[in-house]
Amino acid sequence: MAQTITEKIFSQHVGREVFAGEIIRCDIDMVIGNDITTPISISAFNLSGATKLANPDGFSIVLDHFIPAKDIASANQAKISREFAKQHKMKNFFDEKDMGIEHALLPEKGLIVPGDVIIGADSHTCTHGALGAFSTGMGSTDLAFAMISGGNWFKVPESIKVNLSGKPGLHTTGKDIILEIIRRIGVDGALYQTLEFTGSTIQHLNMDDRFSMCNMAIEAGAKSGIVAYDEVTAEFLSDKNLAREPRIHYSDEDANYSLVLDIDVAALEPVIAYPFLPSNGHSISKAVADHIKIDQAFIGSCTNGRLGDLKIASEILKGKKSS
Repeated sequence: MAQTITEKIFSQHVGREVFAGEIIRCDIDMVIGNDITTPISISAFNLSGATKLANPDGFSIVLDHFIPAKDIASANQAKISREFAKQHKMKNFFDEKDMGIEHALLPEKGLIVPGDVIIGADSHTCTHGALGAFSTGMGSTDLAFAMISGGNWFKVPESIKVNLSGKPGLHTTGKDIILEIIRRIGVDGALYQTLEFTGSTIQHLNMDDRFSMCNMAIEAGAKSGIVAYDEVTAEFLSDKNLAREPRIHYSDEDANYSLVLDIDVAALEPVIAYPFLPSNGHSISKAVADHIKIDQAFIGSCTNGRLGDLKIASEILKGKKSS
């Protein structure tokens, strides 16, 4: 029977064919914690009476929210994780001297590979689906259960096929594509489903674009976002010491989808989300017509080299360039 890529990933982990809607117990390849949520997981772990991690190499902690600590409370949060990591001799513990944003850092370290099942106590854990893996956010006690048992329970999600066609324009990126998708289906349009990004556009999208699209799948209510392994993925992984052998899966042509969404990316302009929801997206041309003023431009550590695009967008909105 035909399966989606998500159903195939779970099937391989469970050892039998599974399909959307089934409740399954599944081993997890990587559990991810950060300095905000991990102390809660550690508390639950200790209260359970557990004394060791089920899969030490499959647990990572990244101190990326409150480091450097802004106050005593933040410092104590980090202290809990540091002491736990030392106690359990964790090799995948990333602190000030070797760290970054968790969703970017672990793929860069080769700790996430295609075909994995990944959970993290952060809603944007779905970012890792860009590598052809199933990755989703869960609660801190769910994380503790995985720390103790090495697995967790899942309801296999239905999938929405997002068929992207055409080559993106010069300043149209993965962020614009996902904002257009959310504009069309709404912030709850993919509740407990997988957004599967496919089509001819994918070959034109670099890993930054793909990570951005999967990262924001949660903004449409999705359980995960996913892009199948291809030459771009292979190139990204080529210089990394991978934690596991990749397990490559592709959806069958006649797989069952809850919805097929077609988007002509070649005709898509850069998209701006007006306040107060990511679904309130408008083209940059409309922003010019609406005389939208930029009060502040924030350059974060996740911009991935797109400062030039930000400058161009700013100039367009200021009326210095034509759209």
